[in-house]
Parts: sequence; structure tokens; C-alpha cells
Amino acid sequence: MKNKPSLLSILSIFCVIGCSKNLDLVNEIIGPPTKVNLVYPENNGICTTGTAINELISEVEFDWSDAAIGNRYQVNLTNLITNEQTTYPSEDSSINIELLKGTPYQWSVVTYLDETAENIESDTAVFYNSAEQITSYVPFPANAITPHNGQEVHTATITLLWKVTDIDDDVVSYSVYFGPNENPELYSQTTATLIENIQVENNTEYYWYVVSTDANDNSSKSNVFEFFTRY
Repeated sequence: MKNKPSLLSILSIFCVIGCSKNLDLVNEIIGPPTKVNLVYPENNGICTTGTAINELISEVEFDWSDAAIGNRYQVNLTNLITNEQTTYPSEDSSINIELLKGTPYQWSVVTYLDETAENIESDTAVFYNSAEQITSYVPFPANAITPHNGQEVHTATITLLWKVTDIDDDVVSYSVYFGPNENPELYSQTTATLIENIQVENNTEYYWYVVSTDANDNSSKSNVFEFFTRY
């Protein structure tokens, strides 16, 4: 890894911790860990470089930039079909991971610095691990644009806006589930990526998600997003 803290800095940190037990002073000496940039697999792409393990699994090398400050990493990997998340520790800025073929994944990298209690997560990326038999790809799950997850809304009328990436670029419809319940009911079916002029009650928590369907009847469900009204 490039740009590791110097030995003198590390020794100074140990002295600070040993004498004062104050981790806040560590950041004054060396700074908090820094975010990395994801390199491969590329966002919204198809990973074709995996080494076949068997008919179902291939091994893929994940790469990211070295952290300017940090000495270890954790890869967070989510299977977008099952929503199962797995973590992989690494001391280098790359790691080989076995993946199911023909499966969409989301990944990010968390940077740690052992001498502090802090960490920072990279942006996320989504990709498909390729498979020979695939002729049509399921759309990636929709991302909320507005209201974004956890947002506080200050108007009585809102617009639901989302974004979907599809490798085949053949999404034909969206089913939008929306309401004040954690399991919202179907609100609208549309071919657009927004719904305007929705009336909302004050001091209410709302939930919504999107099911995207393509021309081959493949569909994906987004995460459930939530927002709170206060106007």
C-alpha cells in the first residue's frame, strides 16, 4: 500500500494513546482514514475477467485505490438477488473473491486506521458477474433521487424521483409502492422515472420502493426508502 503513516508518526500516536488515552489527539497527529476509489469491477458494468471455479462460480479480483491514510480495508459485498451481505478483510488494495455467475452484486470498501476508532466507506458500485448462458440482464435495483432515504421533507406536495441502470437498456415499466406503512401498498404503475404532485400529511413517516421490469419480464426490487414530513 502506498502512503502509509511513517514509523515516527505511529510511535507518536502510541505515546499519545498510552499517556492520555485520548483517541481524538490521534487525528491531530495523523488525521482520520481516507476514502478510496473503486476501480474494478466497474460500476454498472459486466465483469468478464473472472476465473472459472466451476459451472456456477468464478473468482474475481476486486481492485481499489490505496488510501492516503489507512492500513487495512473491508470489502462489503451484497448479492442483489438475495440481499445477502458478506464482508472480506484485506490489508492490500485488492482481493480475490468467489462469486456466483450470472448474478448482480453491489460493493464498497471501508478504510480503517488501527490507531484510531474511525473508519470511512467508499461510494458503492453495482455490477453483473458474467455467465455464458445469460442473454438478458435483470435491471439493477432503483436508487432514490428524491426524497432520498432519511430525508426530512418540508412541503405538503412531493415528487418521487428515482434512477435505474439496466445493461440491456430495455426497462419498460415501474411499479411504485408508497405509503405511511413499512410495507407500503402499490401506489402507481408507470413508464416514467418520477411521480409528481403527491399529497403528504404533516409529521408523518413515509416509505417507498420501486420494482423495475424489463422487456423480457425480468424485474428487480429496490431497497425500501423512507422520509419524514415536517412543514
